[in-house]
Amino acid sequence: MRRDVARRLRRATERGLRVEMVEGDAAHDLVPAAFPLTVDTSDKNDWPALFDQEALHSMLRVPGAMLLTAKLDDRLVGAFFAFRRGDEVTYMCGGVEYATLNEYSTYIALMYGGTRWAYENGMRRIEWGRDNYRFKERHGLTGTNLYALVYTPRPQPDLSVDIAHMHWVLFDYIEAH
Repeated sequence: MRRDVARRLRRATERGLRVEMVEGDAAHDLVPAAFPLTVDTSDKNDWPALFDQEALHSMLRVPGAMLLTAKLDDRLVGAFFAFRRGDEVTYMCGGVEYATLNEYSTYIALMYGGTRWAYENGMRRIEWGRDNYRFKERHGLTGTNLYALVYTPRPQPDLSVDIAHMHWVLFDYIEAH
């Protein structure tokens, strides 16, 4: 696996793929190109998009927000919205131009580039999101138990059954994948 990943990363670099972290105005400038990448899977599966461009701009206004990018020359072919807090970084949403996967290993390059950035910048914890489990395991990433606090602004004891159901649905999904 290591040799395969190293070969893919070397070939991607030789073919001109550059992975870098972008912040501030430079990240905002890339939102129009990043937006289609973030909704491509939704479009393909005829799901409603989770984000629009204004939502992506809003994410980049959060303190510690960054954009992990994969570019070919000036063309954005991959992006992940990231959030740094202390020594932790969370990669929340993003996407790749699927036509580049075979030739440039875009997703692998982003994951390893983002991990390299985290290491070089002293991050102690990296959160890569909740999907693509098989891909992540196959490429050497290991999981950890995650917990989420679910709360409402005012007491709603009637939601406890729904929250317990949500827990088991998510648990079953994660165990199956």
